[in-house]
Amino acid sequence: MITKTPISFFFLFAIAACNQEGKEPPAQVINLFESIAVGMTYDEVEKLIGKPIEIDRGISKLESSEDSRSDIPYGDADFLERRKQELEFRLQILGSGERTYPQHLQSVGSVLYVNWRFDESRVDTIRFIHPVWQSRSVSLDPFVEYFVNGKKVPKDEFELVGDTAYWGPARMFLYSKEDWQQQKDLRLSVSPPEVANKEIRKSPRSKKQFYIVPDTVYQAVISRYSVIFDAASGRVTTKGFIPYQVITL
Repeated sequence: MITKTPISFFFLFAIAACNQEGKEPPAQVINLFESIAVGMTYDEVEKLIGKPIEIDRGISKLESSEDSRSDIPYGDADFLERRKQELEFRLQILGSGERTYPQHLQSVGSVLYVNWRFDESRVDTIRFIHPVWQSRSVSLDPFVEYFVNGKKVPKDEFELVGDTAYWGPARMFLYSKEDWQQQKDLRLSVSPPEVANKEIRKSPRSKKQFYIVPDTVYQAVISRYSVIFDAASGRVTTKGFIPYQVITL
């Protein structure tokens, strides 16, 4: 979206843009510019409106900075998923008619065109919606550990234990009472039964949850009145306010 710059912004632009006023040129100046016709030569234009304040090659135009850096941490494991969310956000913003990327100036036709810039300038504002990533801590299910008589054991072994713990050799694992008795009857190595002290320990867990907060950003586009000549023939091809500088506010 491009809008006419509010008066309160002019003071910011005046400082940032080397004291350019950002006002529409007077009516008599506009009339002179309107009298410039396609096909006029350098001399004809100079006789009509005077010398330019600057001569450049090519024409500047606004382009979206779609390669602008994201603030998603590149080392994060969820980077690809968050990048997908950001692209979906930008598509949604674009679908609503808003801009979502900042603008920059791209010069084209440096060999084809000669650009005469004049002192008359205009300032417009561009609004774009920028995705800003923020995070919050989200609680997860606790981390659960199982212990029998101070020894950490798997959940399935923990569930075998009632009031008595029936250990295998060297207390390396637990049996059910029936299996323990069978091992003992076969004269296999088992540890003596123990009164079971069962304990479940739960440790809190959390993770960062990332989400997008839309941030409205404004840019000032400073345009100067320009007359564009064909470099080969030296004749006017077009005229009007051409973007000259972009300032992010």
